[in-house]
Amino acid sequence: MTVQPSLAARLLFRAMQVLGTKRLLAPQYRKPLIAFHRLKGPSLPGLRTRMQFRVTDTCVAGTRSLVLTPRRGRVAHEIFYLHGGGFILPITPFHWRLIRKLAVRLNARVTVPFYPLAPENAAPAIWDAVHAAYLDFTANAEPVPRTVMGDSSGGNLALSLVQRLRNQGEPMPDRVVLISPALDLTLSDPRLDAADHRDILLDLVGLRHMTANYIKGIALDDPRLSPLFGGLNDLPPLQVLTGARDLTHVDALRLRDLARDAGVPLNFVNFPDMIHVWPAFPIPEARQAIKAMTDFIAS
Repeated sequence: MTVQPSLAARLLFRAMQVLGTKRLLAPQYRKPLIAFHRLKGPSLPGLRTRMQFRVTDTCVAGTRSLVLTPRRGRVAHEIFYLHGGGFILPITPFHWRLIRKLAVRLNARVTVPFYPLAPENAAPAIWDAVHAAYLDFTANAEPVPRTVMGDSSGGNLALSLVQRLRNQGEPMPDRVVLISPALDLTLSDPRLDAADHRDILLDLVGLRHMTANYIKGIALDDPRLSPLFGGLNDLPPLQVLTGARDLTHVDALRLRDLARDAGVPLNFVNFPDMIHVWPAFPIPEARQAIKAMTDFIAS
C-alpha cells in the first residue's frame, strides 16, 4: 500500500523532530522516564470510551486487566490487546484511542492486560503473566472470533504468546495482528543503521539499553525474546502493519519473507512514509490503517 503523507502527518512528524522525541530513548533519560511513569501509573480509558463501553477491572494471577464491553449490541469479536512501551512503559492515552476505534468498528469486547514491566520484572515473569491473562480471556470469551493484537514490544509479546500456545497445544486465537512489532531483539540486522537515520521516534542505541532491562541474561536469539526465530508454522492468519520510517520495519520485512518462504499466509500492510505505531496518532493514515485491521479481523 503506497500512501503519501497527509498534511496532518507532516505537521505531526515535524513537531516530533522539533521537540526531540527521539532523544527521550537515550540511556541517560531511561531511569527518569521510568520513574515518572511509575509515579503516574498506567493511563485509563477516557470519558468517551467509558460512554461507549462498560469498563470492568479484573485480576488474574496478580495481573490487572481492563475489559471493554460494548454498551450496545451483541459482542461480535473478542480482542486481546498487548500495548507497547519497550517492555518498560505502561499503556498510554494513544493506545486507548486506537483500542476504542478498533472496538467501535468491530463491536468488539477488548481485554487489555496491564502486564508487569521491566526492570522490576524479568522477561519470564512477563511472559507468564501474559499467558495467564490470555487463558482467562479465552475461558471467558463469547463464542465469537478471537484476535490477539499488539503494537511494538506488545507485538513481540503477542507473537511470542501465540507461538507458546501452539507449542503447548493450547487454544489459539483466530487472527493475529501485529502493529510495528519488534520481533528480533538481537538488533543485528545490518539494515538497522540506515533505518535508524530515517526513524524520528526510536533510537537504536536507546533500544539496546531499553531491552537490556527486559532480557536479564536470556540469549537474545531465544525465540521467546525474539519470536522472529520461533517459526510461523501452524499459526493463525497473520497481519503485520509497518511504516518504512521505523526501525522495526526491518523486522516486518523479515517476517514477510519468512512467511512467504514457509508458505504461511500473511497480510502485509506497508505505509512507506509512516513512523512507529502510527495507527495510534490522530492522522488520516491512522484511519486507513484501522480500516485495514478491522477488515482483516472481520474477514
